[in-house]
Amino acid sequence: MTENLSTEVTIPVKHLKVVVNRPFDQVRDAFQAALPQLDDTGQALLHAGDIDRARAALEALPEIAS
Repeated sequence: MTENLSTEVTIPVKHLKVVVNRPFDQVRDAFQAALPQLDDTGQALLHAGDIDRARAALEALPEIAS
């Protein structure tokens, strides 16, 4: 029998409002360029049920600077 595990975690979220004198498209493009490229390997492994490899793939991702 497969055991279903569930974990609930509260994640704090900080909402920011940025006021700039540039068009939205320019700000959005600059913001997106500053973010690391997303790697969906972890998500695919989770979907396949390979929890250990998914965890390793997610832990290997670069940290997002705060």
